[in-house]
Parts: sequence; structure tokens; C-alpha cells
Amino acid sequence: MLVRIISSIVALPLLFFFVLKGGLYLEAGVLVISMIALYEIFNALKVNYKPVAMPSYLMLIVFSYAYHFNYFTLLSGAITVYIALLCFIFVFDEERHFSDIGVTFLGAAYIIFFLYHVVLLSHIQPAYMIWFIFIASWGADTGAYFTGRFFGKRKLAPTISPKKTVEGAVGGVITAALLCALLSVYFEPSLIYHSIAIGVVGSLISIVGDLTASKIKREMGIKDFGHIMPGHGGVLDRFDSVILVTPFIYYAIKLIVIIK
Repeated sequence: MLVRIISSIVALPLLFFFVLKGGLYLEAGVLVISMIALYEIFNALKVNYKPVAMPSYLMLIVFSYAYHFNYFTLLSGAITVYIALLCFIFVFDEERHFSDIGVTFLGAAYIIFFLYHVVLLSHIQPAYMIWFIFIASWGADTGAYFTGRFFGKRKLAPTISPKKTVEGAVGGVITAALLCALLSVYFEPSLIYHSIAIGVVGSLISIVGDLTASKIKREMGIKDFGHIMPGHGGVLDRFDSVILVTPFIYYAIKLIVIIK
């Protein structure tokens, strides 16, 4: 537990730096996180599959470059070439099966497309809204941990993550909703009910994201995706809930801005 806390103390200032600086700094941070996460998920999938990693790394770099310079034609073209290249490898590499190509594409899309919504959300004003991502996901995670530890009895998904409980999940949802409400009260009280809704639904999605990563690890027979963050595991272990919840937060806030 002490190692986990120390690791968080070291990592949080970095998070604040990249998010508050925004712009190219945030894009570079997301690129590095995505690259490490891609490596971790492909390394995990190697247990049962033969993922095609290199084209996915190149796709991530082109994706980031194309978005930064608003080269959307290049972006759509890169995605087309990427899919065609995977098909080419599937046809001509006899050691690669359709399942290998499938997990490669899903793994790449899951990380690159979903996680890059952090950058998209950073362009929405007011700027504080980007914090909903981390509050909804990590707030739910923290609330679920402590609530489950003291009050947890009924297992939430025993075959996937035996330590998670229904009581913990409820505590996580309440914690995320309260934190999102506090954020709204500080910056924009008129959006408090929208913020609570984001906290509730976002935390539920974050729990699914956490369980998704847990099921992948269980099927691959590994404990953690990596060891880059002592006490937490790998980048993917720490950002598993963030990845799935980020697109929801982005589109929910876009809707709120339009309605407002």
C-alpha cells in the first residue's frame, strides 16, 4: 500500500503538468502513454496470440501527427492503409491467423482511438471539463477500494476480479458523483446536475473498463500488464478505466455544451 501511495505522489504532478499545460505537451503525453499501453497489451496478448505490433505503433505516430496538423485526409488514408496492411499480413503470413489480426486491430483501436479523446476534450471550453475524465474514473476506483475494503460482502464479478464487490462499486459511483458535483460547484454551479449524471454514468463505465482489463489479464494468465508504476503495475493497469470512460465524457460534454 505504501509503495502504491508513493508511486501516486510521483505520478500526480506529471499528470497535472501535462493537463494544465495542454497543447503540444498534452499531445506528447498522450502519445507516450498510448505507445507504452500498446506495447503492454501486445506483450500480454503474446501469451495466446501473435499480434502485429509494428504497424500499430506506426499508426499511432501517424494518427498523432495528422491530428496535430489537421491533416484529416492523411488520417483517413492512414487508417485505410493500416487495415489493408493487416489484411495483407493475414493473407501472406501463414503463421498469422484471423484471431491474431482481430486482437491486433481491436487492441490498437481500443487504445489509440479511445485514449486520444483526452486531447479532443482538452480543446473544449471551459478547460476544467477535462478533469471529469480522471475524477469519474479514478474517483470511482478510490471510492470502490475503500468502500469495498470496509463494507464489501457480495462479489461483483468473482470470475474476473474476486476482490471487487457490489458495495464497493456503489461506493465508487457515489464518490465519483460527489467529486464531479464539487468540481461543478467550484467552476460552474449551473451544471451541477449534469456533472452528477456524468459522475454516475462515467463511474459505471469506468468499472466496466477496469473489469475489461482484468478479464484480459485473467485470460492471458498474467497479474499486471507491466511494472513501470510500482504498486500499480503498468500504464494500462492504471489507465484501464480512463481509456473506456474518456470517449463517453467527451461526447457527454459536447452535448452539454450544445444544449447550454
